Order: sequence, then C-alpha cells, then structure tokens
Amino acid sequence: VLVTFIDHLVANGRIEDFITRPLSSIPAGPGSPPLTLERLANRYIAAGDVKTSFDIDEILDDLLRGDTLVALSGSPGVLVVSTRKPPARPVSDAQIEVVARGPRDSFTETAVWNLALIRRRLVDVNLRTERLVVGARSKTAVYLVYIDDVVNRTALQEMRRRLRAVSIDAVLDSGMLEQLIEDCWWTPFPQAERTERPDVVVAALLEGRLALITDNTPLAIVAPTTFSSLFDSPEDAYSRPTVVSLLRVTRFVATGLALSLPALYVAVASYTPALLPLRLAIKIANSREGVALPVVAEALLMQLFLEILREAGFRLPGPIGQTFGVVGGIVIGEFSVRAGLVSEMMVVVIALTGLASFTSPSLMLGTSIRLLGLPLLLMASVLGIYGFLLGLAGLLAHLVSLRSLGIPYLVPFAFYPPSDYKDMVLRAPIPAFKQRPTFYGPQQRRRARDRRRDLPDTRAGSVHRAAGVGNRAHGQ
Repeated sequence: VLVTFIDHLVANGRIEDFITRPLSSIPAGPGSPPLTLERLANRYIAAGDVKTSFDIDEILDDLLRGDTLVALSGSPGVLVVSTRKPPARPVSDAQIEVVARGPRDSFTETAVWNLALIRRRLVDVNLRTERLVVGARSKTAVYLVYIDDVVNRTALQEMRRRLRAVSIDAVLDSGMLEQLIEDCWWTPFPQAERTERPDVVVAALLEGRLALITDNTPLAIVAPTTFSSLFDSPEDAYSRPTVVSLLRVTRFVATGLALSLPALYVAVASYTPALLPLRLAIKIANSREGVALPVVAEALLMQLFLEILREAGFRLPGPIGQTFGVVGGIVIGEFSVRAGLVSEMMVVVIALTGLASFTSPSLMLGTSIRLLGLPLLLMASVLGIYGFLLGLAGLLAHLVSLRSLGIPYLVPFAFYPPSDYKDMVLRAPIPAFKQRPTFYGPQQRRRARDRRRDLPDTRAGSVHRAAGVGNRAHGQ
C-alpha cells in the first residue's frame, strides 16, 4: 500500500488517525483475505470522504489540493481521501466596509468558509451553490450562489454562459474574474459589486441577484447591479429610515460635487464670472492675483497633488499613511499658495472635491468619479459652461447604454412601480418592503407574509377593553 500526500497542505493528524494507523492493523500472512481498494475503503480507512478515482488528471488535481492518495499494488485506480487543511486566515472583522452598527464578520480567502457564513444567515433549502473551475493552470474554484425560487433565470443562464466561456491561465482574485465576465470592459463604472460582508451578499440574494464566491479571495461579486445600488451602505438596513435617507442624499450630492465642482469652477471663473454673485466674483478675482498659472492649469496641478498624496498615503503603513496624508495635504496646499502656483479658492475647491469622493460606499465608484472629472474639466476649459453641459450629457448617454447581465444600469430611475422606489435615494421603513424590486426580475415578487396581522392586538386600548369585557363576564 502506497500513501501519497503533500506536506503543509494536509491535516497530519487525520492521516495518522484515519489512514496510516488503520492500515498498519491489516492482517498479513497465509489465509488472509485479498486486499482490494473497495475493502480498504469500507473496512480500514475511517475517513468520511473517500472516493475511487481512475482519471490521472483528476488524481493529480486532488493531490495538489491537499487530498491523500492510497494506492494498492496490482489494483487500477487509487483511493482519494479528503485530508485538506491548507494555510488559511481565520474569520475577522471587516476592514473595507466598516460599519458602526451591524455584523462585524467578513469573508476570508477560503471559499467553503465563505459559503458557511452565507448559509449561517440564510437557512433556506432553496439556496443553491454551483461549483465551477476557472483557470487552466490555477484551477480556481468559483461558486455560483443563488436562491432557486427567487433568482432571475435569464441572468442565471447568462452568468453560467460567461463563466464557462472564460479562457485564461489563472484567476488569482475576484477582480480578474469580474473583468472577464462584465458587459463593457472599457467603462470606468463598476458593473458588479464587490463586497467582503456576508450580510450584503444575503441581502442581494433575497432580491433575486447572484453572487460569485471565488477561492483565494476575500471579496465576493454580486450581479447584476445598478447605479443607485452603489450608493447603498451595508448598515443602511440596520438604521432608522430618516437617518438613512439623509445619508443617501448626502452621498448623491457629494458624488455630484466630486464629479463636477472643479470643472464648473473652471468654466465659470474663466468664461462666465457674471453668473456668480458680485462679492464672490470679486473674491475669486482677488485670490488669483499673483498666480502664475491659468485656472485650468491650477486645477490640473492640484488634482495631481491630491492623487499623489492619496496613493502615497495608501501605500504607507496604516498610521503613518494617515498622518502623511493629512500633513502632506496641509503643507502642499500652504506652500503652493505662497509660491503663487494656485489660489486659495482653488485649494478649497480641490479639497472639497477630494473629501466628497470618499463618501461613496463603493470604492470603485469613487475612483470612477475622480477619473471622469478629468475629461469634464478639460471640456469646461475649452468650451466653458457649454463644454461642461456637453460633457454631462455625454456621461448620461454612456450610463444609459450600460448593462449589467442585461439589466439597464440606470434602473430604477426609469418608470417602474412605486414599490421599487422605496429603497433608492430615500428609504422607506422596513415593514413597507413587501415586494422585491421589479428591475432585478425575481421569480417571486412578494416577500414573506407579514405575520403581525395574525397576532392579537396587544396595544393599551385593546388590553383595557379586553379587561373590561372580562370583568363584566365575571360579574355575570
């Protein structure tokens, strides 16, 4: 009997308890029954997951993943015993999508653990997981997760087709997989959501959407997605509707400022200062005295400084990076004004733009907005306010043309039932969510029945009336 495994990928204790120790007790000598793979699996190997394999490619794949092979001289095929225990990071707090209220656990690099976190929250027999292998050399396991009686069937079939069509050597992260299955590869806007939180994935599944859990990465992919869903924070479902509505309005306004404020400032200051109040126009003109660069050059230079600070602060270790970003921003802004490179008003505009870009819950959306602000700025510098409006019109046309698994990107801004607007910009109370969003195409539109109607009315008036009836009955 030959036992083969790769060290550091297996649980050595399981090999000793379930394989080597039972095999050493096999009787040998005259009169002993002949050994076969079936007899080894049924009588001696105590592991629960044992299979017989004859395919050499499948055997090598299982060996490289941490399984143990048991071969018997003179017998075709081998026994594959599940002993996988690769190095893995335990479940920890979320690092990217940090919330003040709500669950703290997050996904890890181990796909089966991530599936367990989802099943822990969604105890439903209709929850389905389909395992696919992507990457000719990496053989990365990708799990397609959905609720069978809720999911949009058209989107499900399209996702299966795209996953099977992937042809690449290796998929090392879910970001690579996202780029391989998205509808439009050149747009800066994310066409799928990436999240490290199991509760976000479960909420998406309940709406009729899909999730992709990729092995070796702690970020799941949720699709299809819409532009409005990128403004949803994980803790929105756990807070009061008035607070959530105010915060969402703030995010939309801040995103608009991050996109258009530098371009609008350049257009107005360079071409149409008469649109501004007189005192503000005089203040801007006074702040530009002694500045050697034109307005558009000021904006481009400060945008460059901001991106350098952002990138440097991100690459440095946590506390050092935060300190460097704050101190570096103050120093660069102060000395740029003193040197006559930029005006005080431009420093305020770019600082407000940078802060506004961080309000988006989606990091990819914030990056896209900063990127698209550059061509908008250039058009405003050439054509003034008309170039600014033309750039916004082109951006809107691009958003209208985008699709995510065949679903328009700008729904539910189109004409949809009023129930679809309960969780867009303003959020309704939780009891008002009786139907799933129409634009995701779920099979079951209605959510679970409101069981509070079946409970007796225990309000104070009802209790007093019931007590009065009881007293009268007792007197009779």
